[in-house]
Amino acid sequence: MELTDLLSYYDEHPLIQALVEAAKDNQRTAIGCTTAGGSHTALLAAAAFIQTDVPQLLIAQSKEQAAYLQNDLEKLLPKVPCYFYPASYRRPYEVAQTDNANVLLRAEVLNHLSSRRRSPLVITYTEALFEKVQGCQHRCHQRNPIGCG
Repeated sequence: MELTDLLSYYDEHPLIQALVEAAKDNQRTAIGCTTAGGSHTALLAAAAFIQTDVPQLLIAQSKEQAAYLQNDLEKLLPKVPCYFYPASYRRPYEVAQTDNANVLLRAEVLNHLSSRRRSPLVITYTEALFEKVQGCQHRCHQRNPIGCG
């Protein structure tokens, strides 16, 4: 059995149908899967993405759950960009110690979203969402173009 066969079983799932209907109406919809165990959340998200092809934001309860969810989605949808949006701090709420690798990952996600390329899946967790992100207008003014010659 291939992964595509497994995902086809989810075509008639009520959560998938709700997401497809919301995507057709161009609505923003929040659907919770708190009782889904194992890789069930990843299967639901992958099946919904295949049918809708709209950007999805998946919020896990912890950093570890988000990492597992991203790994599962990368295996289920190898050609779809799956971005991990981490918190930029090493410890929550301690702004003095930032993790530069996480800042770079956050910037990569924001650049992809602002460039309007192919619809991505963005996986994050609750602690990463509390940080304020500067708007696109402010970031565009802060850029310094570099050229050759």
